[in-house]
Amino acid sequence: MKGLILEERLQSFVILTKDGQFLEVDKRRSTKTDSGEVVVRSGLRTYYKKIAAVAALFILIFFGATWYTPYGYMTLDVNPSIELSYNRYDRVLKINGLNQEGEEIVSQLPSNNRLSTMNTLGILLKVIKDNRYLEAHENILIVDFNGHNELKERLNRLKSEVNLLDYPSDFTLIIGNHNEYKNIKNREYSPGKYLFIEKIMKRNQNIGTSVLEEKGVDELLDILEDNKGEEDMGSDIKIIRKENRENEGSNNENLESPTNQEKLQKQEGKNEDGDTSNINGFQNHKNGSKQK
Repeated sequence: MKGLILEERLQSFVILTKDGQFLEVDKRRSTKTDSGEVVVRSGLRTYYKKIAAVAALFILIFFGATWYTPYGYMTLDVNPSIELSYNRYDRVLKINGLNQEGEEIVSQLPSNNRLSTMNTLGILLKVIKDNRYLEAHENILIVDFNGHNELKERLNRLKSEVNLLDYPSDFTLIIGNHNEYKNIKNREYSPGKYLFIEKIMKRNQNIGTSVLEEKGVDELLDILEDNKGEEDMGSDIKIIRKENRENEGSNNENLESPTNQEKLQKQEGKNEDGDTSNINGFQNHKNGSKQK
């Protein structure tokens, strides 16, 4: 192999080969010519190839280790209780049913293709709805145990990646952390429900744990609201009301649409001390719009 010398160093040459490669070659395995080229003897290993191989191996090991290592956990409680583990890239690694109903829902899922947590959550909710669990329950509890995401960030993703209007339920989103998960993961019921109970007890220490453990998600939310107003839930709990979602949808209507213009003009006509000229004008405008 030959190459044009670009730089001569103490123990090596940096060369440009005929096929456009930049290589650093050992002087002990190369011969410098009068024309400013280097002839490299066969079997030579270049430093750049070694470095590239080591770097590729390091990236492969790091990516493989972080891809398959759980970084956070998310629980979903309706009546089915389900747990997701996900990696630092927010890709779901494993889905477990935490009770009999949860196991039945998980068994109906398509194969896991490493979807994001919120996409997976949307699929789970659809299967739960198709199995008619939402008809008997008014609340959906989602608890995200992680070490980095804030409530606002997770809330925005939930709203943007899951069509909440498809579900006739209120959503309660709680943010937990890794330490909380480790302390409660081996309980007899969902870690998400247990964290919910803990937060209720912090607000009202007169309620016993055994009493709360027997309650469903709907009843627990009622107890939480009785002891703390919805507007004062704290920075780690957010309730997304069904009626609020519907109102948000209706507020997105275009106020310049003919229907809303007609309503406004009709109201203005009624407000002018019984003068019906504006009402007649509204009718003329309406008829003219139809002719167009």
